[in-house]
Amino acid sequence: MSSGGCTVQGLAFTVQQEAFASLSADWEALATASSSGSIFTTWRWQQLWHAHLEGDYRLVSLVARDEVGRLVGIAPLAEREGTVVFGGGAEVSDYLDVIVGDDHRGAIVAALADALAAAGWLGCDLRSVPAESPLLEALPPALRARGYDVLVERDDVCPRVELPGDWERYLAQLSKKDRHELRRKMRRLDAAGQVRWYGIADAGDLPAALDDFLRLHRASRSEKAVFMDARRERFFRALADTFFGSQTMRLYFLELDGRRVAATICFDHRDETWLYNSGYDPRYGALSVGLVLKALCLQDAIARGKRCFDFLRGNERYKYDLGASDRLVMRLRARRT
Repeated sequence: MSSGGCTVQGLAFTVQQEAFASLSADWEALATASSSGSIFTTWRWQQLWHAHLEGDYRLVSLVARDEVGRLVGIAPLAEREGTVVFGGGAEVSDYLDVIVGDDHRGAIVAALADALAAAGWLGCDLRSVPAESPLLEALPPALRARGYDVLVERDDVCPRVELPGDWERYLAQLSKKDRHELRRKMRRLDAAGQVRWYGIADAGDLPAALDDFLRLHRASRSEKAVFMDARRERFFRALADTFFGSQTMRLYFLELDGRRVAATICFDHRDETWLYNSGYDPRYGALSVGLVLKALCLQDAIARGKRCFDFLRGNERYKYDLGASDRLVMRLRARRT
């Protein structure tokens, strides 16, 4: 796609494809500053996804620049056989969207949507788009105007808990039944032996800790064992190497009598904590070690002043037992007729 200028809502933009590798610094700055940015749409995450999981996709960095050349918007895409998806991959990324500056957000999204629709691809399959994203308003009419059939539907849910200022107030938010059950499970675990939970603090401990996380993850369920193949293991290790040192990534363990029996990976995103993945030893399932560790991670998020705990994609029962409410993510599919 060649460079193209456009004027939207009286504002002038240039929208074009640019080389992915050349954008790293400006991309990271925009993703950090923009309210639509997330860890899944950072340059580093996108690069790791492409390097370790989906190298057969061609990365397509569709960018918008203002009149003075400042980067104000990115559609982080990947193309294969004429169909574009969001880079980052819905199988490992829970929120995917265009990244736009908060100034004139609607105009920038409209410019990116128009350029995406005009690019001439056979179709698109954009998953994990937050339901409130302006892209879902701007892109479908732009595609339909160019002869595409478009379907927008619910993709999944990301249950979230709004956090109060302390643990007791959080417990008070729960239903009487859920509050009773959580306290009962925590007491039962305490009675079973010496309980310790902690986050890994030293990067030197990370390789062995990841070994234990991967062991517990695979042991949890057969589906998780299938998911965590050699490619995804390399991806998870690369995530840790990239994000752990910046304190963006947190790796927690629950020990019972000195044995690691549950683990979680969380990411901090501004004033939120996101529970990315987890695992536990099923031999200790009767003690609810997985749920208790997740509750302790939530407690730690409260202690660190976070305002939201996001369980990310999936409607597992434990998320609602811990007080979560759904946030929808959508899927936008289009095909040229």
